Amino acid sequence: MSTLKKLVFFFALMLTSVNVFAEQLEGSGSPWGVKGTATVTSNFGYLGHTSYGAYGECESSGNYGLLGSDSYGVFGKYGSSNTYGFLGSSNYGVYGRHSSGNYGYLGTWNYGAYARNANGNTAILGDPTRGIYAYGTGTNSFAGHFSHSSGTYAYLAENAMAGHFKGAGTEEVHIGLPGIGLNARGSEYAGNFIGDVNISGDLYVSGDKDNVIKLDDGSWVTMSATEAPYPEYTISGRAKLVNGAVSIEFEEPYPQVISKEIPIKVIVTPEGSASLIYVKDVSVKGFTAASGFGDENATFNWIAIARVKGKEQKQDYKAVTAKMQRLEVSQKLLGLSTLSLPSSQNGEETHQVQSSSETNLSVEDVGSTGTVNIHYQLLKQASVTLSVFDVSGRQVKTLESGQAGAGNHTLSWDCTDDAGRKVSAGVYYVRLDDGTAVKNAKVTIIK
Repeated sequence: MSTLKKLVFFFALMLTSVNVFAEQLEGSGSPWGVKGTATVTSNFGYLGHTSYGAYGECESSGNYGLLGSDSYGVFGKYGSSNTYGFLGSSNYGVYGRHSSGNYGYLGTWNYGAYARNANGNTAILGDPTRGIYAYGTGTNSFAGHFSHSSGTYAYLAENAMAGHFKGAGTEEVHIGLPGIGLNARGSEYAGNFIGDVNISGDLYVSGDKDNVIKLDDGSWVTMSATEAPYPEYTISGRAKLVNGAVSIEFEEPYPQVISKEIPIKVIVTPEGSASLIYVKDVSVKGFTAASGFGDENATFNWIAIARVKGKEQKQDYKAVTAKMQRLEVSQKLLGLSTLSLPSSQNGEETHQVQSSSETNLSVEDVGSTGTVNIHYQLLKQASVTLSVFDVSGRQVKTLESGQAGAGNHTLSWDCTDDAGRKVSAGVYYVRLDDGTAVKNAKVTIIK
């Protein structure tokens, strides 16, 4: 292109640009070094302003931003809403806020990262005392929620429990439930421990207590434990009469752990020829075996059965029943498995436990109308049961039972039972069961 053509092209370009952007260089007498205004939309911007290095604003939307001010490295705001953010202020490395009230920031004196939802849910990374902190508010909220495409998930501080961990199958563990420190469920094993296990307190088992033994050929067999209505210790041995009598001393620590208050049972079985052997002078230290007739030097086997020291009284079955009923109530309210036999023994699984579906449940406290508004959401059509329970686990009322479509649902409870009577003041639980998930929400009635 010739020099003349280049000049013509450049001059035409300048004429076109003037219609869009008018440049003003006003020197030291104005607050900016350069100001530009679009004549069509009245959008404008500054360079070299006394308060910031660069500023731009869209007049039609109200969006604006600036670079290099006294307070911010970068600042931007969306329209007339309260949505804005900035980089490099005196207090924050990064700060952002939405008009909904959600906000978060990175790099402050106290936090590496901070985020807060408008309803109060909060998460913190790296504060002076904690690496990670999370706080959830309201019903069906979590301090922490982690999930994987395989179907596994973990909830931390989920309403009534401290932690809920779920595998891709039916395996799951709940920690810190009402009345239950640890609840575990597995298709084969609820728990597997490599090493010693220490339990301080009573051990309740609804199934058999078996010891599994691996044989030399690699196969496994089970040996079941002996059971009794009382806690008892046993000790056994083999001895021989000497001129018609012998004294047997129990090995330590047996004398120190058995009761002196309950008579000790001693059983002897002679070997060889017919002999009568009886016992006398039985105590926590041992006993004497003597010959009644027959071989005065007979060999015999013996076994002693004694009550555990401090367990002289028979178990209080009423107390045990009350404890197990409280456990069943806690599991029912949370939708957990009850203390029933495994599905392989029952023929079918008795209950579906909470899964990772998108079922949600929330309630509004009793208002001036005397009713409780209940909201729930289903991911897909399901057969649902919506019920109300009191704190003892007794079902007070069935609110809904049948098919419900996907989406949001709302209904009201007038605080009456199935008989139409007004319920008393107190704490109640609304429970939603859609066949794959169980959700519970707490409601307090004050009169």
